Amino acid sequence: MSGNVSQRTLRNVKVTAELVGIVGNRPKDVYFDKTGTRVADINPGCSELVRVLWWPHPPRQAGMLVGRTGYGPLIITASAEDVPATKKRFEFDYDKAPMIWE
Repeated sequence: MSGNVSQRTLRNVKVTAELVGIVGNRPKDVYFDKTGTRVADINPGCSELVRVLWWPHPPRQAGMLVGRTGYGPLIITASAEDVPATKKRFEFDYDKAPMIWE
């Protein structure tokens, strides 16, 4: 996903992340890196970082499913006021580096 390519400030931007594999989860709001909040305004030409997934270290631990189909893929949704939501699907495998890819 890219930053704000419009000519106006995007208000009340929210991002959710959802693992949709066998052991998936419900969509969760994620935090903006700079502010630590779940909602942000993004000015024209700007972008913001969000942490879409946290994984333990070491990545493989007792009791975890093996293989990428157990937890992923990862669906990211970004939305803002007066703007249609955008969804993007990423493959996910905690045994690979990077863990998330298109």
